Amino acid sequence: MLAVLLACTGCASRHDPAAHPVAPEEGVQEMRAACKGWLRWDGRKHRFEAAYAVRPPDSLYAEFAGRIGGTQAILAVTGGHILVLIPGERRFLREEATAETFEALFGLRLDAPAVVSILGSAGMKRGFTIDGDASRLAVRVEGDRLRVDPEGAAAGGFEGLELRFQEIDRPPESPIDDSLFDVTVPDSFVRIPLDLDAAGPLLLP
Repeated sequence: MLAVLLACTGCASRHDPAAHPVAPEEGVQEMRAACKGWLRWDGRKHRFEAAYAVRPPDSLYAEFAGRIGGTQAILAVTGGHILVLIPGERRFLREEATAETFEALFGLRLDAPAVVSILGSAGMKRGFTIDGDASRLAVRVEGDRLRVDPEGAAAGGFEGLELRFQEIDRPPESPIDDSLFDVTVPDSFVRIPLDLDAAGPLLLP
């Protein structure tokens, strides 16, 4: 699946970026991208590789590569819910798409529209802020990089995120099919609960 999503992305952005800061919702559109990145949480840097697609205002599909190949996790966010498949363990999570759920999974205490606004800014020369539940985040996009940092000193938890894009397809060469966001859970997968009190992003190595 990861290879399929990567194959659907274009090698260069076709968006002509504005040179001045804009509000997060301006210019965000349906798109695909592939990236490598890191997220720092409580002093530890979690590295990952992913391909994703977004459709404003709140739909997201992402695949995270495993350390030795294959797909570590598949994420689908739509209709106010989050579904996570963990193929290697034949398990899945299904939760409401709340800021608490995103924080437990990925370390960012943001709701789905805010996450889509950030990821949908790939390839655009822009800067803006996002108000999270616990802090305000500064978002900067420069060239092939996207940075998210807490404004002011980080007091534990999330300390920063950087994505370096390998491919950006904006707008997509072909429309993103609705079925991409409508992920089906295989019959053999077992549902597991999400521990909202667990420390650290659960889906990042």
